[in-house]
Amino acid sequence: MAIINTEENYRLHQEGEVKWVTFPELDAYPELVHAFTTRHGGVSTGEKTSLNFGKGPDETWDNILENYRILAAALSEEAGKAGFVNREHMVRTDQTHTANVLTVTEEHLSMGILREREYTNIDGLITNKRGLTLITSHADCNALFFYDPKQQAIGLAHSGWKGTLQEIGAQIIRQMSTEFDTQPEDLIVGIGPALCQTCFEVDEDVAQKFYQKNPAWKTMAFQREIGICSETGEERRKHYIDLKSVVRETLMRSGVKSENIHDMGLCSKCRPDLFYSYRGQKGKNGNMVSVMMLRP
Repeated sequence: MAIINTEENYRLHQEGEVKWVTFPELDAYPELVHAFTTRHGGVSTGEKTSLNFGKGPDETWDNILENYRILAAALSEEAGKAGFVNREHMVRTDQTHTANVLTVTEEHLSMGILREREYTNIDGLITNKRGLTLITSHADCNALFFYDPKQQAIGLAHSGWKGTLQEIGAQIIRQMSTEFDTQPEDLIVGIGPALCQTCFEVDEDVAQKFYQKNPAWKTMAFQREIGICSETGEERRKHYIDLKSVVRETLMRSGVKSENIHDMGLCSKCRPDLFYSYRGQKGKNGNMVSVMMLRP
């Protein structure tokens, strides 16, 4: 294993051609495996070169399965134990931009990877079962990592603008509290690579959903005039919302300590050298995945 770059907010790892990033704060817990993949190290080709985990008309499921095998092998190599991470123990969300969270147990092994899912409309996963690998998929949306070191429980969330608006982070916390007796003040939470504020441009209708849900969120946005409507003479404006700050405010309101929330500070669109981006590639993108597992 080689850590090829250490920044204040993240570490870049590489095994063979596979590259991924981690949070230094979560790396401090030896019982925890976590990762956010980059676009490097897989077998996909074309716009999705090369470590792609997203389906599409120009991608085969065989390629995606092979990329999961490659990723599992790289994470196992880092751990110094062949087969330590494997596809048979992975569980993947069925993402539809909801705030729904699934409590994962052994009955869910390999669902969404090697077996058909028995659940739908799931954007968050939690578990306290060792050896189960949680997987969420991303291509601009926030990846939220949750770890409760006291109760030894983990959670992952796909938090796009709809999930952020529905406060999926708060739902993860509520469900971990119910299932595992997690206390919010004990949680360590990471915010992975996603669109930065300048890259998250939305129209008035989307912006108003945020401002109406929580007026405080309007302070986490700025507006820019883009022209005058020829029919009404009114200004036309674009809004730029800092989704990561919205997530942070939601987490803190749910009881997470400010000092326990860690943001990698990486923008998926601004870093095409590392990441796929739906907006940056105009929908012709691959997908990264987030990975979390409690060591067996």
